[in-house]
Amino acid sequence: MLVEKIDTFSGHRGAVYALDKGESNEIFFSGASDGVLAQWNLRKPDIGKAIAQFSKGIFSIKYITETHQIWVATHLDGIHVIDLHSLKVINAFPMPQVSFFTFEQMGDKLVAGNSAGQVFVFEITSNKLVKSFGVSSKSIRKILAFSTEWLLAASSDGTISIFDLDGNLKTQMKAHQDTVFSLTYDVEKNTLFSVGKDAKVKKWSIIGEEIVLMNELVGHIFPIHDIVFNQQKKYFATSSMDKTVKIWDAEEFKLLKVIDFARHAGHKNAVNKLYWSDYQDFLVSASDDKKISVWKLNV
Repeated sequence: MLVEKIDTFSGHRGAVYALDKGESNEIFFSGASDGVLAQWNLRKPDIGKAIAQFSKGIFSIKYITETHQIWVATHLDGIHVIDLHSLKVINAFPMPQVSFFTFEQMGDKLVAGNSAGQVFVFEITSNKLVKSFGVSSKSIRKILAFSTEWLLAASSDGTISIFDLDGNLKTQMKAHQDTVFSLTYDVEKNTLFSVGKDAKVKKWSIIGEEIVLMNELVGHIFPIHDIVFNQQKKYFATSSMDKTVKIWDAEEFKLLKVIDFARHAGHKNAVNKLYWSDYQDFLVSASDDKKISVWKLNV
């Protein structure tokens, strides 16, 4: 496998924590500790546009295709909804006691998880809060919908939970020694992958109400912050505090490539977030070094 660095997008003045898709394949958004929400175009490298400036750092963002809005979660400041036509905040949910680390869309609902282990469910079209309920004793770091009915939650207490939008808890099990930072899912194989503070990558099968461990390995030297899956190519990528991005074969569960600073002019600090774009299959990585890098994998 050959790795080609397409470009580096610079402009943020702080660590970049959030990435998400835009209204077309070549567009994506980023959010950082500088409070800036930015829009980027993969066709025009390093030409970014500031969409909004917040007083607190941005931890999570979610673009909603149906409404052309983007939801933004800021540090100890709640959730803000921005209309991308007017570029104005049209709704806000102030919550100064908690931070939200993850968004997931499930049909006409947007699901958010926070630092108190709570899940908030919003109606997308009306921007109304529908309900909230507890899922974990500690922070929820990732929510992932894996069916039309059920969602997964990864938590700082080391657990992975299966729950529905009514707050019914189907399963909760200890998955990692410490924080589970992220999850990704292979729809075709019904296989779940998890990563955590323990630097391990784990592969699971979901059978009824059980999450069954299939394999595990030490994936990085330091905690693994994110994992994303490429359904077409059957790869997954991981990013870590060790400053690297790694590419893995999902079926054989083996390492294919390490993207680092020495060999590929990669990141100089911890890599926080990944996004696999539909535009030319580019892999996008965001880091504490305030940079966003774009990668092309050639087999």
